[in-house]
Amino acid sequence: MNVWKRVGGNGGEVSSEIAEGMCGMSAKTVLVIDDNRNVLELMKEHLLDLGVKPILADNAQQGIDTARRRKPDLLLLDVMMPEMTGGEVAAALKRDPETAHIPIIFISGLIDADDMGTKTEGSYRTLSKHLSADALMSKLGECLETVKS
Repeated sequence: MNVWKRVGGNGGEVSSEIAEGMCGMSAKTVLVIDDNRNVLELMKEHLLDLGVKPILADNAQQGIDTARRRKPDLLLLDVMMPEMTGGEVAAALKRDPETAHIPIIFISGLIDADDMGTKTEGSYRTLSKHLSADALMSKLGECLETVKS
């Protein structure tokens, strides 16, 4: 069986069955906004494994500017960043008619992976940064399947 190794973290593996279920997502782009470079690189690897094109931004303003310019299919947004919170970034993007349609998923280290890794806050989903590689890939895949091609 083919597996993908998780870069960093606890060395989890992602099974080929999960990735095979994600076919057809190669045209999708996901913008990841996080001030932690290690998280950005880890998310990049997971998204590439899903056949998705990752776009990375390491601060809130760069993320807003990139979202406006590139108009990704999905946005993964850190909840806690130094210059702006994830909520402030989301509010700025939802006020802009050019980016209001982009689905946003908050990513947080404050959510326990035992909570199944996903919570819904209003119209937003929240993923735990503490999910296993398999669980994270599965949750990202579920979210991407709901995004229009």
